[in-house]
Amino acid sequence: MRKTAAPEQSGQVLIKQRGVREGLAILLAAVGVYFGAALLSYSPNDPGWSVYGNAFGVKNAFGKFGAVSADILLSYIGFVAYLLPFFLIWIAIQVL
Repeated sequence: MRKTAAPEQSGQVLIKQRGVREGLAILLAAVGVYFGAALLSYSPNDPGWSVYGNAFGVKNAFGKFGAVSADILLSYIGFVAYLLPFFLIWIAIQVL
């Protein structure tokens, strides 16, 4: 005969799975907000991956790292990169 898990154990597994899903949703939403703010505050004069500039004059909301992130996204996927934050937040909602 098959043994079934005790109710306490199956409840604990569901809580852990829910916690993992919620953590993943929070992470995806945070990354989406980060990319959104980095892209919206992008300046072509900021130092980045494809542009050499003055590190002291960074105008990006997330500093040099935000400028590099936005520059990489815009260099690889162009203006479609502005849809990435919405897509990540949509996935975060679907994970819940």
